[in-house]
Amino acid sequence: MLCRYLTKDECTRTCNDYFQSKEVKKLLENNVILTELAGSILLPGEKELNHDIDLLFFKKPGIPTGEYLIAQTQLIKGLRELLVNEYGVNGIAFPKLSVEDFAKYNGRVFLNNINKGLKTNVFRDEFGRKVDEQEFMELKKIGKTEGTVGIHNLNYVTLTDYQNATFCPEEFRKIVEKGLVLFGDPDNIYEMPSTENNKELKKQADICMTFQDFNMINTPVSKKLFIKRTGHGIDYINKHVFGEKTSFRDEDLTRSEATNKFLNTCHRLDAAFANA
Repeated sequence: MLCRYLTKDECTRTCNDYFQSKEVKKLLENNVILTELAGSILLPGEKELNHDIDLLFFKKPGIPTGEYLIAQTQLIKGLRELLVNEYGVNGIAFPKLSVEDFAKYNGRVFLNNINKGLKTNVFRDEFGRKVDEQEFMELKKIGKTEGTVGIHNLNYVTLTDYQNATFCPEEFRKIVEKGLVLFGDPDNIYEMPSTENNKELKKQADICMTFQDFNMINTPVSKKLFIKRTGHGIDYINKHVFGEKTSFRDEDLTRSEATNKFLNTCHRLDAAFANA
């Protein structure tokens, strides 16, 4: 059973320690103008002690969006590693509230299956079949999980994204002001470019953030689901940006191959937009 949880203080302390570390601050300085811990949102029926980690990231002006998405992926990956090492808790990252239940449910099922496999030294997929040798080694590296914590990572690449957030601007601003600034200054948000009267920038921002919705690199799920969603995102970009018809979602890729294809597509997007 995944019964370990993080208290609000544990979430706050871990994020503060991580984002203030020297190596992480360097990555932030190059790509982000503000990182905010916006507090922890409880779901109906949850105990008061159960908390998610709600992080807001604001892209540094002038940094290519694909490069920023790669950096943000690296930042979340490092935070997840710290959570496992410190508490035995595996972070389940998701970009939108609309996919929260999907990510958490599949993540917990997957991690429970790994815990069972570690006891018997036999790992099975969601259909009860033994996994191949490469996937076997990948699952063993994940190791035992005592519990999980949701990592809700909100990304803003333009000022318009921030101003048109789900919350009205006034309420959203209050959340930013009340949150814990892990890096940067909230005033720097207004250095970000606006997409008002800039259709090309809006198109690029929309495409990149749609692609981010398919980012499963920091969401622990079965290999089949990981390949399906990651490949779907790559196929979407190849079709709508590069005019290429691909079916990576149906290919028998390894996790590493799918991850590399996702990151390479981020670089391809930056190159395409630079030449636009």
